[in-house]
Amino acid sequence: YDLEQSFRNALFQVVSFITTTGMFNDEVGLWPQVTWLILGAIMFIGACAGSTSCGFKCIRGMMLLQVIRNDFRQILHPNAVLPVKVSGQPVPQSKLTTLMAFFAIYISICLICAIIMMAAGVDNVNAVGISLGLISNVGPALDQEIGASMTWSQLPDYVKWVCSFLMLVGRLEIMNVLVLFTRSYWKDN
Repeated sequence: YDLEQSFRNALFQVVSFITTTGMFNDEVGLWPQVTWLILGAIMFIGACAGSTSCGFKCIRGMMLLQVIRNDFRQILHPNAVLPVKVSGQPVPQSKLTTLMAFFAIYISICLICAIIMMAAGVDNVNAVGISLGLISNVGPALDQEIGASMTWSQLPDYVKWVCSFLMLVGRLEIMNVLVLFTRSYWKDN
C-alpha cells in the first residue's frame, strides 16, 4: 500500500478494535506480525470504562500500571505511602484487590481457552489471538485461516462452545457471568 492507504486501513482497524465493532476493511492476517502485537494490545485494552465495548478497559489498565509503579517505588522507599489515584481521588484498597482479581481471572480464562484451542490443532499465536479477540468481542481473529474472510467451521464443536463462552464473559463482564456459577447465587436467602 501507499502511505495514505496504509494509514487509513490502520486507523480503521484500530478504531474498530477499540470500539469492538467487529468490522474489517482489510485482511489483517496478511499484515506484518508486528502489527498483530499492536492490534493485540489494543484488543486487550479496549475502550473507556463507561463504554459498552469490551476488553480490559483503559481505566483498569491505568490503575494496574499505577499499582506496578507504586510497588517499585515501595521497594526503594519502604515507609512511603503511595496511593493509587484516579482523577486526583485515591482508590480504596478493596477496589485494587478487585482489580487484581479481575486481571488474574481475565488472563487465566484467556490462557485456558487458548490451551484448549491449541489442543484442538490451532497454532499457538492464533490460539492466543483468537482467545483475546473473542473475550474482547473484537470480531474475527487475526489468523489467515480463521479471520475476517474465512470460516470458523473447521473448528471442532467443543471449541466453538469455548468461543461462545469467551464472547459471553467478554460482553457481560467476567465477574457477572462467573457469579452465576456460585452456589450462593442460587441459594434461597
